Amino acid sequence: MINTNKYGKIVGMKKEIPVQAKKAIIPLGAVSRRQIKPIAPRSDADAVGTEDSFSVEKEISVTSVQTKRKCSFCAAKATPSYTDIATLKRYLTDRARIVSKEKSGICSKHQRRITKEIKHARHLALLSFTPRV
Repeated sequence: MINTNKYGKIVGMKKEIPVQAKKAIIPLGAVSRRQIKPIAPRSDADAVGTEDSFSVEKEISVTSVQTKRKCSFCAAKATPSYTDIATLKRYLTDRARIVSKEKSGICSKHQRRITKEIKHARHLALLSFTPRV
């Protein structure tokens, strides 16, 4: 059982909901009782209930664990250069933005160097600042 804070917000994965809200449409990601819309009971038997409550859980999908990739510059013992346009374009998106270290898989040292070299190549008009339309 996961607790709620004093304002009724979820602290964890479960939340106690009173019996009155048992027959409710609970939208995905409902975080407070205000977001839960109760449905009117169908009969008198549904309207009478106990003081029990039930809990709603979010389902967590478990993804496979990814292994850390080796930096391509460290593996080749090379350094990025502003003259090597083909290599620099690998680290740009289709919108001409520099790809982050997490997506590109290179180390921090070479990410800083790649950023510097891309900016240098843009200044010399070897790379464009914006995508071609």
